[in-house]
Amino acid sequence: MDCETVLVALAIATFATPLIQVTADFAGPGRGEYGMDLIALGQDTEVNQSTAYGLRHRGGYHFNERFQLEALVDASLNESLCSSAILVAGVVHFRPQRKVEPYLALGMGQASRDVETPEMSVNDSGLAGHLMAGGRFFFTQDRVVALRVEAGLLAEDTFDTTTTHPTFAMGMTWRMGGF
Repeated sequence: MDCETVLVALAIATFATPLIQVTADFAGPGRGEYGMDLIALGQDTEVNQSTAYGLRHRGGYHFNERFQLEALVDASLNESLCSSAILVAGVVHFRPQRKVEPYLALGMGQASRDVETPEMSVNDSGLAGHLMAGGRFFFTQDRVVALRVEAGLLAEDTFDTTTTHPTFAMGMTWRMGGF
């Protein structure tokens, strides 16, 4: 699946979010979480100096107040690069049950890069790892809706080399009732 297709699918899912939000009723162990973010992906300065921007969708399951397993799908692009990633991350929450909830996450998965210039068009995919630190800033008394801000480092093994990119994400998250 090419990067543009992933980005279009993420954009369509963004407009479906209000339907998911209606089911949010309780946060805690055994509950789900859904979120969407705007992301900025810093590029390898040897290849492309401009930042790529895009969307990320995430869904997770809370095993208890401190640990969550989360799936992330994102796609970002700039004038010559389209980058996408599919990751599974373990999230450790510090200060659960507070209005501000910091966390650390470590994810593994696959990254894909499509590079197009007037001279060439190449693509590759490989193993990816993502270290993220961030926080949720809850709006509601029952801690269901939050602003999520996150910074991280994405390491990917594409084009026979390992590169590391800084990432920044900001978006909304909704915690949902039991499954």
